[in-house]
Amino acid sequence: MNEDTAVIVTAYCDGDNSDQKKLMCKTLVKALKEKGHYVLITSHSILDAETQEYCDAYIYDKYNPWQINGQPERPNHACAELLAMYSAIEFLRKYGFKYIFKMTFDLSPNLDVHEIINRSKSKQKRLVTCRNSTDLGTLCFFSDINFLGETFQMHEVNRINPSTNYSVEPTWYQLVKEKGLLDETCADYPLYHDFMNIPHDEPMHYSEVDDVRLTNKMHEYKF
Repeated sequence: MNEDTAVIVTAYCDGDNSDQKKLMCKTLVKALKEKGHYVLITSHSILDAETQEYCDAYIYDKYNPWQINGQPERPNHACAELLAMYSAIEFLRKYGFKYIFKMTFDLSPNLDVHEIINRSKSKQKRLVTCRNSTDLGTLCFFSDINFLGETFQMHEVNRINPSTNYSVEPTWYQLVKEKGLLDETCADYPLYHDFMNIPHDEPMHYSEVDDVRLTNKMHEYKF
């Protein structure tokens, strides 16, 4: 058990393929709960009662912004997910959690999250995720509960720009580097597959957002 660690599941299940996305979310949180994790869903879409019963806490905020004060220049779903994560972290602090493991709703329910958390703790770094020479991974990551708030504030979404293909991951890398905290992140996993300990031919996740076309690409879901 990891009683000092909460699993945060970010979920937006409306729009294209809504029923399939809701199934993914329900399947994931059910698996996490059955394995003994404290599970918090933070969502900008309403989820059914059965899904809520599988988690310990559920935060719903209808506000689903793709820009904050007109930034970034091109709308990006990272704005909405950042707000969802901040809401979850603020809630969890009240209950004394020291660490978070953040996931998206469409990750595999077969992930050994206990193993990932324990391995991440052994690194003795404030952030453990996929990291390469330009990016810090946001699809899933392990961190102390304060790291995101210290390194990526909402006003800094204006840093998400064309030079990084409007991606939040190189933006986070640059912000952490500028704040002198890069040494407090783990550099052992250049690929998500290595961090999640899954085969390299397996999809990282099953509902990919296309920020240009504002649509989803769905992978075959076998769970």
